[in-house]
Amino acid sequence: MEHQEELVTQLIQAFQHIRRGHSNMPKMPIRKSEMFTLMQIKKACEINPEGIIFRDLANVLNLAPPTITPLINSLVKQAYVERVRSEADRRVVYIRLTEKGMTFLDKSERQFNAGVHALIEHLGIEDTQELIRIVTKASAFMNEVWMKEKDNTCD
Repeated sequence: MEHQEELVTQLIQAFQHIRRGHSNMPKMPIRKSEMFTLMQIKKACEINPEGIIFRDLANVLNLAPPTITPLINSLVKQAYVERVRSEADRRVVYIRLTEKGMTFLDKSERQFNAGVHALIEHLGIEDTQELIRIVTKASAFMNEVWMKEKDNTCD
């Protein structure tokens, strides 16, 4: 049992080291939630170049429309996204990336991918594959546990 407690401590420390390493990454000029939103808007624009309507974006982000309004307002203010009225139906407003938003997102993705490539190079193929296997297995377990807890708290 003592050995297991030591493993618990070591695993928590390992997670803390990863978190600290993540927090040492170069600072972004936008929040993580804004970055994720930009990524979802980009994905939507690849399917429909007009953009994505507000309600659909709220569904993709799994957030209530009042929650994403300040998020979109912030991104509009920073000129990363724009609101564009539909030509066919003036009541419909699309949200899409601006040129500045696309450039920013492309640069950010390249930098992030370069970091991941460096990690793969550092770990090697075999350890990287093992890390993917373990993280995937741990994530599935945690999601299963949290879903059970969520189901139990709703009773």
